[in-house]
Amino acid sequence: MYLKETGGMEVYTSLDGIGYDRKPTNEIPQIKRRTSGRWTKVGVKELAQKVGDRGHTIVPGHMQGGMKADNCTAMQLFVLDFDEGVTFEEILDRCRRLGVSITFAYHTFSSTQEKEKFRVVFAYESVLEDIFVIKLILAMLHRIFPECDQSCKNLDRVFLGGKGLIYIDENARIALVQLIIPFYQSLDVGENFRRNIFNFCKKQGVSLVDSMPAIIGAEELEILGKIDGFTDSTIIHKIEESTKPSIFILESKNGLGLHQSNTCKEKTRKLGITGDVTCRLLDDFNNGIHLSHDARFALCTNLMYISGGRKHFLDILGKYYESGADGKWKTAIRYMKNYHPRRCSGEFCPYYEECENSGNIVNTLAMDRRVYREGEEEKTYPMEEARECLRENLEEAYGSTRQGIHLIKAQTGLGKTRGYIQLIKEHPEAKFLVALPTNMLKEQVAGDLSAKLGEDVFKTVSVRGNLLLPPEVREEIMQAHQQGFHDRTKKIIKEYCKGIKDVQGNLAVVGECQRILDGVRAMKGERVIVTTHAYMGTLPEGFLRQYNIIIDEDILMLQFLSGTSTVSESCLHNLLQLGNPEYARIAGEMLGAKEGEYRRIQGSPYAEPFTSEELGETGMSQDDNINDITSAEAFVRMDGKVKYFCPKKLPRLKYIVLSATLNQGIYRAYFKGEMDVWTYQEKKAAYKGKLIQYTYYPFGRGSLGKRIRGVIGFLLQLAGHHAPDIPNLITFMCMEKELQEALGRKREKLHFGNTCGINRLSGHNIMVVGTPYKVEEAYKLLACYLGADVNREADKCPRPRRVSYNGYSFIMTTYEEPLLRELQLYSIESELEQCVGRARLLNNECTVYVLSSFPCQQAELHMGDYLKED
Repeated sequence: MYLKETGGMEVYTSLDGIGYDRKPTNEIPQIKRRTSGRWTKVGVKELAQKVGDRGHTIVPGHMQGGMKADNCTAMQLFVLDFDEGVTFEEILDRCRRLGVSITFAYHTFSSTQEKEKFRVVFAYESVLEDIFVIKLILAMLHRIFPECDQSCKNLDRVFLGGKGLIYIDENARIALVQLIIPFYQSLDVGENFRRNIFNFCKKQGVSLVDSMPAIIGAEELEILGKIDGFTDSTIIHKIEESTKPSIFILESKNGLGLHQSNTCKEKTRKLGITGDVTCRLLDDFNNGIHLSHDARFALCTNLMYISGGRKHFLDILGKYYESGADGKWKTAIRYMKNYHPRRCSGEFCPYYEECENSGNIVNTLAMDRRVYREGEEEKTYPMEEARECLRENLEEAYGSTRQGIHLIKAQTGLGKTRGYIQLIKEHPEAKFLVALPTNMLKEQVAGDLSAKLGEDVFKTVSVRGNLLLPPEVREEIMQAHQQGFHDRTKKIIKEYCKGIKDVQGNLAVVGECQRILDGVRAMKGERVIVTTHAYMGTLPEGFLRQYNIIIDEDILMLQFLSGTSTVSESCLHNLLQLGNPEYARIAGEMLGAKEGEYRRIQGSPYAEPFTSEELGETGMSQDDNINDITSAEAFVRMDGKVKYFCPKKLPRLKYIVLSATLNQGIYRAYFKGEMDVWTYQEKKAAYKGKLIQYTYYPFGRGSLGKRIRGVIGFLLQLAGHHAPDIPNLITFMCMEKELQEALGRKREKLHFGNTCGINRLSGHNIMVVGTPYKVEEAYKLLACYLGADVNREADKCPRPRRVSYNGYSFIMTTYEEPLLRELQLYSIESELEQCVGRARLLNNECTVYVLSSFPCQQAELHMGDYLKED
């Protein structure tokens, strides 16, 4: 007897409690009734000995409510009866060649030395409760072993015990995936393969896909699901097995039992599959590292769609794997006609969580991560010539009588501030208003202007960052703005000032409060005002009309495109009960929108805002902004909240905007119908310092988090070139602390989003780590407001695409819709260029390193996988 004891698997079956030493011919009906009610879990060794040696009967099916085939509800054991024409040795040898494992086998009572009769028992890896699948597996086994008794297919079948156990493997089990190739081989006889498949599927009710049984994976099911009428004509059976991924069997509802359809077949592509490939799993395979069956199967289904891929796959198997492995896979490939490239998954690939995969291995290999320059290299000019171009552009824009937005691009460090200060000095008869993005820059530029002009300039007084005001007052004002109470600032300041004015030592604070309350009314003849982007947005048109307005830095990106707010659905529901028709209309439209759908909305700018007492009835929290929904023009409902965008407006005047990053297309789209946008020719100077960029990984937050250890090692390597002066670091705020500490640097509060106007890093070496993606709704709300269709299936989530931007062709995780993509790339460019600009490379011989797939201007690009060795 063959005995293979490996640990004691347990199975479910219906087992008779009485054994026999001879065939109980006259007791079979009683045995069936007795056995069919004894569904139990039993160890394979015990079961094999009782059935094979002691004559106990089994009914493999779990019979409920009766003893007919229709009463079978589950099954785990599949039993084949061999009476003649083959020996057990021959069946065992075939099973070993096919990879189908026998659990146990025994001689029947009528077996003799002259005429061997035996039963073979296969244990499925789990209990099956899908009767369609049970019948299909039984039919496949009968096809693989045509010598077995073909009448033993009914699900209420009784299998008597025997007189001698001849084989046992306690842990042997089968799965559907193991039977597929042997099954196809059994049908592949002569020239009748397709006919045999057709007849088998017709009898079993299995759908046909491209003339093959619809026993498919998730990729094929997804493609078929898009065919009209598929759902109505097909029943989908899902089989979860230890081998991944899941298998699906399609049962046809029509009379023929056929659902024949031509799937969208992939075209064979010419891609590199040897040498330095971008798929690390394929790289391991090429280098002879033994992979699991599932990993090889995934590789095979992908390489089938690459020119020379099948031969390469079989050659590697023949070179590095066991003898005959290439032959087995060559046979399997013959029957894999309707398989599509398997998607990348952590179930078979150890690199999945850290790999920049593109969905499957074919697409990953096709995603050439190189950055290409489109057209000629951008021309650079001597510094003085570039500065003279900036001066001429400023003078021309100042002298222009054309209303609208005058965009003047100028590199960081070229001298924008010096340029407009000189312009203001050369025109003493004119009045100017200069708007800057931050209070820090406002203070700095106001000081420079006062010194250069030799006259007083007026600085508006802001709340944010004003250290004369206590933190709790500033916080209260900021919270009021976040909730839509934009007119509450003066009330809060007045109440605070009233409480401290009689307290000794508070004279400076009281004076500061009064300057905030007075605003621009406190001017005393100054012809130059210096303010912030945000403050300028509150000034009335009549006041602004008196001034030549110069806006330093990109106000559209830094101020106007950040106007998103949030309100909870519960607040909106309560708002419907407050009786304000305009607010109720907007709240109803928001609540009635489909989850995740971005929509335009018509606000109501003349609706009276609610008081805080009135809004108290809505149950609003600190994160809710109800008042501003009347200014909303685009929104999305998601996760119990509504996020909406309120576009900021500018009066129809003339504005001169200077920045290193200005996207004239987005400016024109944003101000369309309101103001014209004018542009000026830019001349760029060459960097004095170095900009070295590594582009292989995109490094958004998630991507960077997955590889944080490798990135730290690489940064330490770069930092070693500058020891002991370790470069400064700019990255995501959530990863800033970990990376700073790993580099041994004292943590600086500098990260994406707060670098604008920082001058303390001028001339210093800097590391910029990451691609500063924003949350998806930040892009989609803006694009929706600007008229883009952001609800298309293709843009449900961004994916790696080759894009063209700023004269480069490169891979980015982005969107298909052009305006949506342009907004995202414009946002990333603005933030990265701000970070790089902190070093003032135009004027300093320092080095900036960038780890991002978005190519920066004038960068020395390194495109290889710089973390591969790590």
